[in-house]
Amino acid sequence: MITPQFTYNIIYNQGNYLKEKTKIKFRREVSRKLFHLTILVVVILYYFSNKPTTLLWCSIFLLGFVVSDIIRVKAYYLFPLRKMADTVTRPFEKRTLGAAVYFTIGALTTVFLFEKIIAIAAVTIAAAGDGMAAVTGIALGRHKISKDSQKTVEGAIGAFLTSLGLSIFFFFETPLFWPIIISIVAASVVVSVDLVELPIDDNLILSIILGFAITYVHLARFYMSDILSIIFF
Repeated sequence: MITPQFTYNIIYNQGNYLKEKTKIKFRREVSRKLFHLTILVVVILYYFSNKPTTLLWCSIFLLGFVVSDIIRVKAYYLFPLRKMADTVTRPFEKRTLGAAVYFTIGALTTVFLFEKIIAIAAVTIAAAGDGMAAVTGIALGRHKISKDSQKTVEGAIGAFLTSLGLSIFFFFETPLFWPIIISIVAASVVVSVDLVELPIDDNLILSIILGFAITYVHLARFYMSDILSIIFF
């Protein structure tokens, strides 16, 4: 016979299970994003050195990540960091290259293509914005972007505000209203790339797209300055 107390116990236990599951998911995602933030070593290195040195070390990091992932995928029993891999690797990454490889390729390409301040800003904003989207979405997410999506409005807001703040920090010395424009563009790129389902890993392309977006805004600033100088002077 099903009693009210029995029903209450089932609901209570199910609620505790879901809460514990969410806590575990949150801890795993935080650990994963903290691991991804190790890419900021590239930012620090570039800040205190030059492009050739940064590209060299970035290539060494990439080689290390690739070799490590090959061992993890092909000979897991020989992989020395199995516990960490179980924590930071998502299920679909168990048999393929991990996000660290794509992040590093993206950072390497960004450093190669863009000038120093833009490359540093793009890699930092990409890493922090993407991380905040996931962490905020799990911790506070209540409203799904769509029925078929795991992305949440709260996660998108977290990514946007984080990217906006970092962009203003990097470009606050830009004249007039351009820091606001750069920041809004950069934050919008981070949210858009995070929300759109792309056929390519967003860890690979996010910093590169950010680099191009910031560069185009800077070019627009210079063209606008030339036009205004012609009109008024």
